Amino acid sequence: MAMLSRLVKPKSPSGSSGADNHPGWLPPPDVLRRHNARVLWPQYAPTSANGSAPLTSVYCRSKLLVEQAMLDDPQRVESARSALARIGLEWVTPPFRHSCDSTGQRDSKRGRSAKGSGDQGHFDQLRVPVVLRAAPDAGPTDVDAWVALQAVRAVVGDQASLCHLLTAASIQGSPMTEGSPMTEGSPMTEGSGGVGRRGSLGRGRGPVEVLMPMPPRSTRGASATDRRARIAILDTGVAPHYALDVPTRSGSWPADGFVSVDQALQDAIKRSHRWQRSAGGRTEVFSDGWERPVADGSLIGELQAGLGHFTFMAGLARQLAPEASVRSIRVMGADGIVHEDDLLLALFTLADRVRHWQTGLGGEPFDVVCLALGYYPETPEDARFTRSLAGAIHDLTSMGVAVVAAAGNHATAREFYPAALAAHPPNPPTPIQVASVGALNPNGAKAMYTNDGPWVYWWAPSVALISTYPAVRGSRGPVYTAPASNGTGLPRRRETYDTDDFVPEGSAAGAASGGWATWEGTSFGTVVVGAEIAAMLEANAQRDAAFSLAGPDRAKTIKRTRRAIDAVAQ
Repeated sequence: MAMLSRLVKPKSPSGSSGADNHPGWLPPPDVLRRHNARVLWPQYAPTSANGSAPLTSVYCRSKLLVEQAMLDDPQRVESARSALARIGLEWVTPPFRHSCDSTGQRDSKRGRSAKGSGDQGHFDQLRVPVVLRAAPDAGPTDVDAWVALQAVRAVVGDQASLCHLLTAASIQGSPMTEGSPMTEGSPMTEGSGGVGRRGSLGRGRGPVEVLMPMPPRSTRGASATDRRARIAILDTGVAPHYALDVPTRSGSWPADGFVSVDQALQDAIKRSHRWQRSAGGRTEVFSDGWERPVADGSLIGELQAGLGHFTFMAGLARQLAPEASVRSIRVMGADGIVHEDDLLLALFTLADRVRHWQTGLGGEPFDVVCLALGYYPETPEDARFTRSLAGAIHDLTSMGVAVVAAAGNHATAREFYPAALAAHPPNPPTPIQVASVGALNPNGAKAMYTNDGPWVYWWAPSVALISTYPAVRGSRGPVYTAPASNGTGLPRRRETYDTDDFVPEGSAAGAASGGWATWEGTSFGTVVVGAEIAAMLEANAQRDAAFSLAGPDRAKTIKRTRRAIDAVAQ
């Protein structure tokens, strides 16, 4: 089995220190407004409780993340409320508590759940959002989570943190010709760059025609002696596509389809979103696992930056690991933005399910988790403030789950999390290391835009890839069009290449036929690595019964994952 990805001993790239001097990754003002977010500028931000100046980061201005265990302590809650009152703020805490039982996600009322409802200690460490607002008698007050955090940490320590905005690691424009993909080559400000601007492949997102069939996939019934390798992709959610076994919204899902939706987890995310919206903490609610455009107020109708991100990733997995299965968990909007609390809830839930499965208490297995997203923290030297994210991921790797994360697309050596956790293993280290993935061009050279540094360990093809895409049509249209005769049922015109028309010939927008696209970014190198690991797990299970995927034994799970990773890395 020929592998596409490479495991490379990292070195510090020449000409880059990773210092906080590269602002091109910052979201534009309309994205910040839509997510009630703010940029943490070091030169303007109040210094932290320890007196050090922060690095540039992006965070939700009206909410903090607080460990659930702290919210169960009335004394600490009251201390935090008093500290906030002194700066004219108050917080609203969620009326429910996230926990997990052996069958999936469950939200209980605030307070400790009864024994037997899941690994309660695990969910004690989950950081949940608390919504900040001006106190009723405070008068005009600037609600700023960074300022609030300094007050709260002074009394409760590091059990509170910012809620960061994470971004998808896909390219919409070329950093070499159009500036940063997050500010100048992105549909968030100017429409889709890359293919759309120059009409050439390898520069952003654009439609293509595919003449080759997908690799065959066997049929496995309920009586199969071995399960499929399972890849969890935390991303934008599903859209209809025949190649992925995703039906239209009114259609029926096949029993052994390639893609499935985690409905229990989507319900938990929806409940959190609805509560936050009622408390004033967010505007958009993910009502289910289906991808939808973000309501950005624009009347132009251009395709948003992250639209189709999951579908493209799942298609790459279908090409490389046809015998595996993919579980979709929608944590990202079509604008490519993720709120950290949604990511944490998803990761904690997956880890808890794997733990239950391995201990014979129900749950379910996951073999690979793909995270094509990330953020730049304000205090990377202080591991305490990323411990919730790190704890959830290291929990998964300690149980033999391969976690693969994108290195980012901003041509910087600054650490991009969670990928940078590859260079910061826990003590003692887990048996499986986080796989941080940088981008390679088709000729094997590193992509100009890829992040790089001593924390990037894996490299995979990420440029001008071709994969599945939703059957959608944006408003950009062709540059030139003219009347022309044509075959029956075909458009009676000639036109230049339409860069945002992904509806195949003879189909309709939203149809299960789906479309096809070329795209690029470390997002897609991430799923290349994850899918190759899953494919190797499947191949090893077929060759040697000792590496069967059927058994839940943790030691055997770690051994077979380690063997698969080593084989891919060779």
